[in-house]
Order: sequence, then C-alpha cells, then structure tokens
Amino acid sequence: MKAWTIRRAFAVLCATLIFAPLSLAKAAQACPPHVVQRGDTLGIIAERLLGDKEHAQEIYVANRAVIGRNPDIITLGMVLQIPCDVVARDKALDTPAQPLRGEPVAAGGADAVMRTLRAAAAAKPASQPQRFHLIGGGPFSPYVSDNAPGRGLAMALVQAAFDTQPDTTITLGIVADRAAHLEVILPLGGLQLSFPWVYPECGEASQLTPIEARLCADYIASDSLYEQVTEFFARADGAWAQVDTPEAMMGARLCRPMGYPTGDLTRLGLLPDGVLLVRAETPLNCLRAVDEGRVDIASMDARLTRALVATKGLQNPLIVLEAFTRVDPLRAVARRDDPQGRAAIEAFNTGLASLAETGQWFEIVERHLNVDDTGG
Repeated sequence: MKAWTIRRAFAVLCATLIFAPLSLAKAAQACPPHVVQRGDTLGIIAERLLGDKEHAQEIYVANRAVIGRNPDIITLGMVLQIPCDVVARDKALDTPAQPLRGEPVAAGGADAVMRTLRAAAAAKPASQPQRFHLIGGGPFSPYVSDNAPGRGLAMALVQAAFDTQPDTTITLGIVADRAAHLEVILPLGGLQLSFPWVYPECGEASQLTPIEARLCADYIASDSLYEQVTEFFARADGAWAQVDTPEAMMGARLCRPMGYPTGDLTRLGLLPDGVLLVRAETPLNCLRAVDEGRVDIASMDARLTRALVATKGLQNPLIVLEAFTRVDPLRAVARRDDPQGRAAIEAFNTGLASLAETGQWFEIVERHLNVDDTGG
C-alpha cells in the first residue's frame, strides 16, 4: 500500500473516532454556538443564554468532547453548542401536572424535582473513562530507547503519571522521526501527546529553529517531567580542554547522540558551519569517540555521562566545559486546537504532581539513571 494511502486511511479512521460522538449531541442543539469570552463560566453562559445557571450541566453534557473531564475549565475562544431545548422542557415542567389519584406530589411540583436532580448532577458529574494515545520520540537516551529498561526514563514517568489517574488509560509507542510527530502524526488526529520536547522560549522568534517555531505556533506544553542537564566533555589532556567560548570551539568535531535536539548549538553559532556535528547511535559511542580521539568534544545528558564513565571503563579522564552547561525542562506537547490533547495535558500534569507528592517520581528517576545498563 502506498504511503499516501496509509496516511489517508489513518486520517479517515481518526476523524471517525473524533467526530462520531458529536452526532449524539446534535439533536439537542437548537441555538447558535457560543464563543467563550473572557470571564465566562458554564454557569454564567447558562444564565445569560438559557435563563438559569443550573442549566450549566446541560451545556457541559452537550460539549463534553470539547471541554474534557473538568466542567470548571473552559478556555477563551472555545466554541460551545447551546442546547436550547432545555428551556422548552422547563416551560413544560412549569405547567402543573395532574397527579394520579391517590399518588402524592412532591413539594414544589415536577419543576422543583428536576431542579434538584440537575443540581445533584452538577455537583457530582458522572465519571467518564478516557483513553489517550501517546508517542515518544527515540532513540533519545536515557529518556526514550527500546534498549533501556522500561524503554527509558520518560516512558516510565509518563506511564506512571497516567496510572495515577482513575478512569484513564493510555496507549504508548515510539516513533523515531521526531519531526514527523509535529508535522504529520499529531495533526492527522487520533494521537494526543508527543514527548519529550525541550519547549523553547517562544518570545525569541528570531533565534528559533524551524521545529521550535512550529512548537510555539501550534503546540501547548505540559509541566516539566524531568530537567535535563546537558554538558560538553573533552579529554582532560587534549587541546580542547580549555574551551570556554563558542568562538574557541569553532572547527571542533562535536559528537551528540542521535535523537538529542540541536537548537542550542544553532543559537551558539556552532551550526550549521561552526563545528562538524557527528551523530553517534548511542551516548556511549560518543564518549568512546572522545576517549579514542576520533572526535574532540561530546555533548549529552550530564547524569547519564557520569553513569557511563563509572561503569564502561574509558581510558582517559574527561573534563566538563562548564561555560556551555545548560538546563532544559523536558515536556510533553499537544496541539493547541485539540481538546483531547488539552485533556491529556491536564491529566498528565495532575499525575506528575501526584508522583512528586508520593515520592514515586524520585524512585523512577533513580531506578532508570543508576542501573548498569544505562541505555548507552
């Protein structure tokens, strides 16, 4: 089957999965849609458009696919369908009913009963199971790698975070082409989150790489799942041991493992022409290349490097080029225009907070960064 045929079939399937639930609510929609304004809540919208804030629950039910799990969170510009038929129903309920002979009528009539039921439903909305589909970008050791325990630290943290959320399940896979996550896979629909990403400072538009510009324009980011410390290493006895400026690094052979982002190298002026960038298959291969003199500098995760040096037996001592050390939060991203993606971000953030509170986050990090097989 041709690639475009597969892509089109996948898009049709995802569109079916996404839009099928909307038809169920369509019959209850008789008003023009409402665009959420600053200061809006479902109660305010219900009171203004339907005459009673207690109709907030009906609005939520009609727009659950857009709003997500939490009816208290609606965002500026969100388009909501307004179920006007509830007003006609209430008018009918306000008409005194003729009770059956010998049957008592609740105080306040049928309208009071319905209002009580609506208030109870609004106070405790029914729990709706959710299923999210996520992809990690790899190889990106020690975060995403089929060769690492648990397929990497980020994979383990993401799974554990969603495991804390009741009525929520995920599918979790790895797709090596990280650019395709943003340009093809998530835009097609059906998948909600991609990770891990270094989400850029979007105000610095002139310094963004094309991938970073796409992240800023089209994607929102989760809370940090882990702060990656990136360091640059050279042989302590070599000519590059005293490098402390980007200009002094010009002409070096610099190794960075496959999967690692390179936006920082571009901002330092080292790419595209300042250094010869070597992409090794694993972090350990980068370190061995420095050790053996085949490259001049290696750059990767600091903690992983120390674990590899301690366990893999390099021949020559390394030195950290401290002027270039940087700390980057790693995050999951979802498309700005995907309500399910926003719901997945919300659930993920809640799960991360739970992992931190219970100490499980620290246990997972220690387990994945202090093992003999570090995925290098």
